[in-house]
Amino acid sequence: MLSICGERGRFDSFRSVGRTHTAAGRVRVHHDERIEAFYTSRAWRRCRESYLNSKGRLCEICLQKGLIEPAVHVHHRQPITPDNLKNPAVTLNHANLMALCERCHAEQHHARRWRCDPDGYVRL
Repeated sequence: MLSICGERGRFDSFRSVGRTHTAAGRVRVHHDERIEAFYTSRAWRRCRESYLNSKGRLCEICLQKGLIEPAVHVHHRQPITPDNLKNPAVTLNHANLMALCERCHAEQHHARRWRCDPDGYVRL
């Protein structure tokens, strides 16, 4: 659950992720440094592009509802943790991924009250 800390517009708590406050009051959400490194790795970038292309770059949940929305996120069905980070069956396996639009990705993370902008900052 998100909560506002003492300073206006700054979030105080995120469970399994870290946060960085900016002067503009935005919050950059980030994971463990090892997980951050994975998301910038060449292997992940290639896997992500390959998966998006295999799904026509469309949101899988919206397609099931008969809607056409571009996918902007590749979501891990089984979340990446420091314990499974080195397991390619979790991190790079197409069977563990979903191509999602912004809205569906937020719903997968139960984040209906906020969204992330393209830079990864939390917006209300």
